[in-house]
Amino acid sequence: MQQGGYDQAVFRDILLRARNGDWLEDDWQELFNYRAICNLPRSVRDEFIHATYLFPTNEAVNTFNCDNLERLGRPFAKIDARNTGQLARSVLEAVSSDVACRLPQLLQLSIGARIMLRKNLWTDMSLVNGALGM
Repeated sequence: MQQGGYDQAVFRDILLRARNGDWLEDDWQELFNYRAICNLPRSVRDEFIHATYLFPTNEAVNTFNCDNLERLGRPFAKIDARNTGQLARSVLEAVSSDVACRLPQLLQLSIGARIMLRKNLWTDMSLVNGALGM
């Protein structure tokens, strides 16, 4: 998509610097203060309902995901991980998602919810990191 106009030229320049690894502090200010989805009016945010989002923290991701599950208006399942292995049960229960292939301790799913794989599961069938589905 070609970016046009002054406002879009600023955004295009930020993207070019990001691609080249030449981020400026002003770039971050522009993106997170003025272009952050949370700072946009609801009518504008609704236009991005199917966009892929980038969040600064896991907590922000979890909040966004929970809000969207509730917005679906359908029942959702909460699935607790059951860690198994040769280690003591207390050790297994304390395993963080970073150690467990980035799998969360609690997985929440609902019919119609968008999901993204975060690990290659079955590359021959295109079940790869970053794949989206419902």
